[in-house]
Amino acid sequence: MSVGVTHPLVVDWLARLDAAARAAGVTASRRAELAAELGDHVAAALGEAADDVTVRAALDRLGDPEDVVAAEQGPDLVPPVAPVASAVPQAAPAGWSALEVLAVLALVGGGFVVPVLGPLVGLALAAGSPVWSRRDTRVTAVLVAGPVVLWAGFAVALYLGGGSLFGLHPAELLLLGALLSPLTALVAGVRLALRVGRRGA
Repeated sequence: MSVGVTHPLVVDWLARLDAAARAAGVTASRRAELAAELGDHVAAALGEAADDVTVRAALDRLGDPEDVVAAEQGPDLVPPVAPVASAVPQAAPAGWSALEVLAVLALVGGGFVVPVLGPLVGLALAAGSPVWSRRDTRVTAVLVAGPVVLWAGFAVALYLGGGSLFGLHPAELLLLGALLSPLTALVAGVRLALRVGRRGA
């Protein structure tokens, strides 16, 4: 069996595929066919020298197992797999590049220099990096935008109701959200820095 199919990341991806297919009511025979077909495509794309970065890139091109199962319910039984092979030469390095450095710096310190806007720039840079997964980007978005959205919601509700929260008026709540944003963006930046080279972990 190819190293690509026995790689832990591929094994985990196929296990998630099987679990999602079971939950969607896909028959056992079709689940076995899907696992065999997609496993063969991954093996063909990766060959015998499958490092973590190459495997992650190939699996990202294939898509989330849940999306594959969703496609199974539609007219196309198996999603297009040609990009898997073409993705292998384009695999990004696991280490730092200028993009990752700028993203982390904008998140860690940008909010203290330019509140709200600095972290948003860091989020945009992180979203454009191939080093971090989509889940990493979603978590970063929550940490960056969460405080502002939360306190803005409170402020709007208080403004419409004509009241205050713990003695704070709507404008003061917005200011509090802006002050909290750099702190949560700092957490997001540190988290991304620790996950460089660990995409998909």
